[in-house]
Amino acid sequence: MAHHDSVRNALRTLIRGAPGLKALVVDRDTAATLGLVEPYSQLMSEEVCHVEVLVAQPAGARQLLHLHAIVLVRPTEQNVALLCAELAAPRFRDYQLCFANVLRRLAVEQLAEADVHERVVSLRESFLDFLPLRKSLVSLGDPLGSLDRAVDGVLALMVMRRRIPQVRYDRNSAACRNLAERLAVKFDQESSLFQDGTSDAMNAGTGIVGSRAPLLLILDRVEDPVTPLLNQWTYEAMIHELLGIQNNTVSLKGSMDVKDEFEQVVLDAESDEFFARNMFSNFGDLGANLKELVDNFSSQRPDAQGHVRDLDDMLRLVEELPEFRRSSSNVTKHVLLTSELSRRVDSGSLLRVSQLEQDLACRESEAEHRKQVLQICSAPGIALKDKVRVVLLFALRYEQSPTCNLSELKIALQRAAAGSASEDVAFVDLVSGIRRYAGAAKRHGDVFSNRSFLAKAATSMRRGIHGIENIYTQHEPLLAQTLDDLLRARLSYETYPVIYEGSGGALHASGSFSGASAQTLGSARGAALSGPPPRADAHTDRVVPRDIVVMMVGGCCYEEYRTVSGINGVAGAVMVESGHTASAAQVARSLQAHVVLASSHVLNSSMFLEQVRRVAQQ
Repeated sequence: MAHHDSVRNALRTLIRGAPGLKALVVDRDTAATLGLVEPYSQLMSEEVCHVEVLVAQPAGARQLLHLHAIVLVRPTEQNVALLCAELAAPRFRDYQLCFANVLRRLAVEQLAEADVHERVVSLRESFLDFLPLRKSLVSLGDPLGSLDRAVDGVLALMVMRRRIPQVRYDRNSAACRNLAERLAVKFDQESSLFQDGTSDAMNAGTGIVGSRAPLLLILDRVEDPVTPLLNQWTYEAMIHELLGIQNNTVSLKGSMDVKDEFEQVVLDAESDEFFARNMFSNFGDLGANLKELVDNFSSQRPDAQGHVRDLDDMLRLVEELPEFRRSSSNVTKHVLLTSELSRRVDSGSLLRVSQLEQDLACRESEAEHRKQVLQICSAPGIALKDKVRVVLLFALRYEQSPTCNLSELKIALQRAAAGSASEDVAFVDLVSGIRRYAGAAKRHGDVFSNRSFLAKAATSMRRGIHGIENIYTQHEPLLAQTLDDLLRARLSYETYPVIYEGSGGALHASGSFSGASAQTLGSARGAALSGPPPRADAHTDRVVPRDIVVMMVGGCCYEEYRTVSGINGVAGAVMVESGHTASAAQVARSLQAHVVLASSHVLNSSMFLEQVRRVAQQ
């Protein structure tokens, strides 16, 4: 069952457990989770007639004694304190308390002491402490990357899946190790929350055994700084890159002459068939599919037939036919979104910029690329941020080249930045900052496939023999190769050691934990990893997991979600038929394996640049 469905079912069970008219009390985090899975109309059908956020109430606050309160909040100290104050002066008839994660014993005692009026009728834990954005995509809604928040969110996710996982992590990353260590302790402490039971299946062709024992693989954004720097050309990823998606909601306020009803639009694959079918479509196919949809509707109007040729005609149809908006709000939404994307692509010369980005990501040609980057830097009509991104890609790809002198490129950027806003000018300094954040010394992976002759040859063969269907979507995230190696039982246990054995509950690390006391995952980057790595000799078999959760420290991207969807067999998600995604999908299909991508938040290039700036300044 998808996480979206699991969370919805848990919420409905909670709500239906209270009799009569109800009030729902939430916090900021649980409100976001609720908004992703349950429309307000459904809440009303369950007799929820009042929803509020848990806050401190003023003296003499209005009494709502005719309502049964269902409280769904995270078990933070602040929320517990607010609930204690609420129970001391209760406003509702009674209270069902539900916490979205593990509630400490001290908090239980505090709540019991505060309930002097004996209004609490139940107290439970429901592990809803994450945002189920898509069927195989989970966010924690935490752009700052708090270590405590990551531990809580991943624990809730794994409890929802009901099986305690084996844990592997990137040993090159102190942030990954800190999270892995904390989770290993947490899984042992909360082992009673999980159920055991596994079964295996063998692929007769490869001899690889697919194990039902789940795997939690913890990776670091630092290993692939390329993916979040690229412009995107598939529908969902493109919307996030150019407009921004916040908890499946897109703001069109200030875009063209958008009517009030469409200033905020929702992208929900569960209820929007067009979006579900086209979220991974490239921009060219999207336009054709949208035109077909509009044609089907306009064919019902004799006065509109034969007049829909392009996006401008689609917009005119939307404006001139009010019943179109009323009966086809989803179609109208996608016409508006696609038109705004097209406008931004044209105004920013993004096709030109993106072609160079993809070439930098996928091909080695230093002299040619330097010339093209300088041309982009001096070109009018291209945003400074886009110029910075191509320079960063050049700096990363040719960092170890003896002829990679960035002085000329920095000067070109400084000229381009003249007269720009101060916050934009600050991004020019990221040319040095990107190497401190994710330079070659920080990475062990081959993100550009250029660290060996064989890797370079393989890239050239894929480009030369099989060709690329779309030059704007030829790049594959490093995650595709990592998952391909994992599913083919060749992911190095030396590089990605096991720190926790899953249902066995044993630590697989030599020595003791380092404490993982940093306040944020990002602050752990660059710290030395003391002690020898965990032993790998116990893992030389051909057993691979069929239930995989990837936790990406530092944020994931919608392009990576497309990769995961392709591996899971979602139609249209595989862009490079000769690439690692297609290879991993083949094995996943034979093993009936499934991958879920989780992260603190979903990045676009602007968010990533800000993240690099913040980390580089530490």
